[in-house]
Amino acid sequence: MKRYLADLIFPGKGRSVANGMLLTNDDGTILDLIQPGQTGYETSDAMYFEGALVPGFVNAHLHLELSHLKGVIPQGTGLDGFVEHLGKVRHEIPLPDEFLLSKTDEEMHEKGVVAAGDICNTHHTFDVKIKSKIRYHNFIELFAFRPERAMLVFQQGIDLTSLAHSKGLSASLSPHAPYSASDELMRLITSELKTKSNKTLSIHFQESEEEIEFISTGGGKMSDRLRRMNINTQDYKAEPDGPTAWLIRNIPATQRLLTVHNTFSSVEEIEKLTARFDDAWFCTCPSANLFISGKIPGRNTLLSAENRWCIGTDSLASNTTLDMLYEMRIIQEAHGFNLEKLIPMATMQGARALGLDQEFGSFEPGKRPGIVHLSKLNHKELLILPETRSRLI
Repeated sequence: MKRYLADLIFPGKGRSVANGMLLTNDDGTILDLIQPGQTGYETSDAMYFEGALVPGFVNAHLHLELSHLKGVIPQGTGLDGFVEHLGKVRHEIPLPDEFLLSKTDEEMHEKGVVAAGDICNTHHTFDVKIKSKIRYHNFIELFAFRPERAMLVFQQGIDLTSLAHSKGLSASLSPHAPYSASDELMRLITSELKTKSNKTLSIHFQESEEEIEFISTGGGKMSDRLRRMNINTQDYKAEPDGPTAWLIRNIPATQRLLTVHNTFSSVEEIEKLTARFDDAWFCTCPSANLFISGKIPGRNTLLSAENRWCIGTDSLASNTTLDMLYEMRIIQEAHGFNLEKLIPMATMQGARALGLDQEFGSFEPGKRPGIVHLSKLNHKELLILPETRSRLI
């Protein structure tokens, strides 16, 4: 048995424990979390950590296969500009080699990531994930704006999912976004997910005002971009009540849903989704949102369903680092959230959104969530400092 003692221990849900002691098996399985004075609180053979211990981070939204695009795309172009740049460079720059992918994976793990929801358009990251210490769920991402392409794209997704499964990897289908998935494609995806127990549907959502305008009216800058890509939008059926109504129309209420980015989502829309879906989750990627549009979800939006928000890093095409602690600092600085709000977003809530909470996300007996050390905190106000660092122990 191992004993870990720290100034603060955050269980992943609930209040922090001052001078708490974490008891584990040699393989990292949690036995107990105890406070001073409780039975078993013995400090003589405990490993002491100044700062805080928290469960391993869960990166709820990642694009590992874009790791070669760091610094390639300019900041502040808006979503339409970002997508245009990304489409161009993906054709011009070869996909990353295994060395770079492994290095990116290892750096995330060293800084505390133990599980991740990764968006996949190819099989390129699969061999790295087989060897990784991070538990990945692979969201096989599908694009088919035109209804006549839905079946072809769906079958390609099924083939890629089957390849992931053959390598022992967890994978399921997900649409890219409301503006890139026809109703026909959504019917195919949701029907397939009905046959898979406990699989999440992840979708990019309300990342830009242009997206909301296009879904609502069929016009605007996004429509112009699609036409430049030789995609005919003339027969597109707009959803006058907007993207939230589109989700409600296209996704069964019983489906676990993870909407990603939510940069322009309102309190009312989040409340509609939590009322409609039995298992709705919302992911913010603060650094990427600032990189692309200069905005992150508002404070009241995050507070409107605070137990259902999780955190992702997005990709190195839209970020300078895949550091979950950095993402937490952005939210802290923007909205004043302390660690008792931020830690669940980075751990337990992400694990629940991905369906991985039986093993990850919290210091509960029987789980093996990993242990992250956060150094040099503001203990009084439970805040991250500029010099705070995270590492998996």
